[in-house]
Amino acid sequence: MIEARFVRLQRWPRPITAGRKRSPFDAPFSETLRVLERELKYLRAKDILFQTWHAPADIRQDGWPRSSARKPCDPGVILTAGKTAVGPQQWACDRFDDYEDNIRAIALGLEALRRVDRYGITKSGEQYRGFAALPAPPSASDHAATLRRHAKVAPDFPIRTAVDVEIVYRSAAMATHPDRGGDPKAFQTVTEARDALLREVTA
Repeated sequence: MIEARFVRLQRWPRPITAGRKRSPFDAPFSETLRVLERELKYLRAKDILFQTWHAPADIRQDGWPRSSARKPCDPGVILTAGKTAVGPQQWACDRFDDYEDNIRAIALGLEALRRVDRYGITKSGEQYRGFAALPAPPSASDHAATLRRHAKVAPDFPIRTAVDVEIVYRSAAMATHPDRGGDPKAFQTVTEARDALLREVTA
């Protein structure tokens, strides 16, 4: 089993693929994971994350989807490796209408990239440069901390429901709104935190 975990995807990094379609793949997901594990080992990949649109309740304690998990609300997948032989990497795919097929597309893509080196076309891994990972997106706890900080409430102030989010957001927005002498960037940050948390608590 790949040492990885699934986390809630916060933001898709590029325009969504139009005209998504069924994939041509017929391999079981277990075979996809076998291929992916092999390719990640070749890259000496560590700190592996699958970012998907699964609802938080559909992810088990060990970070993998439950067998009874509902289909994610969107099939897009981002696979991130915080450490590899060529530096941090991030691969995204939403071409197909099932998230498992998009993971297989990433696995087969990594296999193709490795062949570039095997056939002597490159020798220093430059084919991976376009996949250098961007900074990890803020987590739900990061967003909650942002709202608490700007709202000047206790670090453990509960933010569990949409009502909690709105209460803390109102205070943070008043403290950062440009019309009240606040910083526009800070106001944008707390608004983005509010939106992300609302998606999280209503998923």
